[in-house]
Parts: sequence; C-alpha cells; structure tokens
Amino acid sequence: MEEGACDKGAGLSAEVARFQCDNRNEGNVLSIQLDPEIEERIAALARRAGRSEDSCIRELITENIEDLEDRCLAEERLKQRRAPLTSQKVREELGLER
Repeated sequence: MEEGACDKGAGLSAEVARFQCDNRNEGNVLSIQLDPEIEERIAALARRAGRSEDSCIRELITENIEDLEDRCLAEERLKQRRAPLTSQKVREELGLER
C-alpha cells in the first residue's frame, strides 16, 4: 500500500463500510466503520478536491477534534455544576472585600 493510502475493506455488510488508513510516517493504523452514505460523501469530496480519501479524513478529524474536546469538557462541567457565584462572593473569595 502506498504511503498515506486508504483501502476499502472487503467482505463487509451492506450497512457498514470499513476503511483502514495507514500512516506510515507515524506508524499508526486506524480502522473505522462508516455508513455507506458517509463513505460515498468522503469519496465524492476526495474526487472533487483531487485528494486522497485519507487526506480528507485526516483533515476532517484534525479540524474537528478540538470542537469535540471542548463539547465534552463543557458537558463534564455541566454535570459537576456548582451553585452560581455572585459578584459579592467572587470579591470575597479573592479577598477584595474590605
């Protein structure tokens, strides 16, 4: 397989497409299962952009991982929600009240 190439997995069910992406520069391999609609959207995007599917998938992950991390952090904080702080309480905690 060429460096950075993606190869559609063989013998998968009609509902799921499997891609195996190989990044030989990093030595990492990631297998993910995609719905056929998503598989076709990625293939169409790669054709339109004149890029490999691997390149498109990498960019999608890279550009969106920080947003997902932020959302997870926000959801965790909502679960640990404390009572709201008033400006008076903040001033007291910072020792600004005399």
